[in-house]
Amino acid sequence: MAIFEHKREAGRAHALFSPSSSPRVTSCPASLALHTDQGTSEEAAEGTVAHFLHERVLRGELLWAHAAIGEEHVVMEGEQHYRFTVTQEMADAVHESTELVQDIFAEMERAGEEPVMRIEVKADISRWTPVDEQFGSSDVIIVGKTRLVVIDYKHGRGVKVDAEKNTQLALYALGA
Repeated sequence: MAIFEHKREAGRAHALFSPSSSPRVTSCPASLALHTDQGTSEEAAEGTVAHFLHERVLRGELLWAHAAIGEEHVVMEGEQHYRFTVTQEMADAVHESTELVQDIFAEMERAGEEPVMRIEVKADISRWTPVDEQFGSSDVIIVGKTRLVVIDYKHGRGVKVDAEKNTQLALYALGA
């Protein structure tokens, strides 16, 4: 059985003003001056594994998320190590998201949009932030003739994230 290792360099995983921090920064700009990288958490590490699975399905490396059930993954950041096995629950969540992405893409094709899908896009948002060299990684961006769709997979539990008026998605769209 293969073990997938995911290494994140401590302190280098996120920009100071990343799209994911935009709700905090837009409501309290002074928080930029107080920001310190807190490292990762078990929940964030599990999200890393789910995002990796999500990406593999969308790139066609896996037929569907359930094919990865039982895979072992280790997420490492500095001295922290988290070990996960892909479960039915994780595969179900990833499958639901990848189906949504594929359905949106197919609908855009039917509408004559001639869509192009980009996965794990590094979006430069420096132009729209008060700090130079700021970026984020958008999970999926689909560009059509008249339509731009930005999708950010959220794997967390119990934390509702609305798409409407979502500054993170807006920054990804601007960076696209």
